[in-house]
Amino acid sequence: MNVAGKVAKGDSGWLPGMAKGVTQDEFERIAWEQLTELWTQFGSFSEVWLDGGYPLDMLDEMKPKLPLWQPDAVAWNGTQW
Repeated sequence: MNVAGKVAKGDSGWLPGMAKGVTQDEFERIAWEQLTELWTQFGSFSEVWLDGGYPLDMLDEMKPKLPLWQPDAVAWNGTQW
């Protein structure tokens, strides 16, 4: 997707003939859809690590969903909750 350091680069940095990358909004939508599937379709988790593998602006969306979708999970690292 041409994302580095949680930032989508879009069309920059691609070699001729390569498909274009995603925008930041597209990247965050894809990441959110993957997180939604993981937290809602794979059973109960005992712990969830929030160690910075996501853009920080997504944290505000994640905070209310974790207790709803994974009520028994303990959140670790990077939450600042």
